[in-house]
Amino acid sequence: MPLPRTVGIESEDDLLCVRVERPEGGFDAEDFMVRLGEQMPAGCEVVSVKSLKSERCPVPTGAVYEIVLKEEILKDKQSRGELRGICDDILGSEAIVIERRFGREGVRSKNIDVRGFVKDIKFVDDAIFVECNVSGAGTIRVEEILGLLRIGVEQLKVAVRRVKVQWQQNN
Repeated sequence: MPLPRTVGIESEDDLLCVRVERPEGGFDAEDFMVRLGEQMPAGCEVVSVKSLKSERCPVPTGAVYEIVLKEEILKDKQSRGELRGICDDILGSEAIVIERRFGREGVRSKNIDVRGFVKDIKFVDDAIFVECNVSGAGTIRVEEILGLLRIGVEQLKVAVRRVKVQWQQNN
């Protein structure tokens, strides 16, 4: 999986790359899709299968996350206004430096500028959609997005969901 999700993040759009040795008669994508679907856990669905000529997996270039908030937060006009202001501040910033923890149990850290990873933020109805850039330098983590938005897990109606991934095919 070229863009794996962290634990606790749902997804409507994932990519799985597998190398298949082609039988003499060729590759039957429909048959492969059915057979792979039979092996998937409950709730996971194989939507499509494509045969690529390249031996390299597509490279992720972007992702969109949906953050659905609890009704009581959305009904509070002050909270909604503050969230919209935070979104505007993030998009208006030239740099957003955060401390990223890594290593076993997050014992090490470094400061990184995540502004380049945040492409757009839209507040739509009961959700915030955050469009992120993905590059060789990395991307912003979901917990970092929530931190920037000052949203705690207790304010979420449902788990954060990745609703779209943009890909670039390698040759």
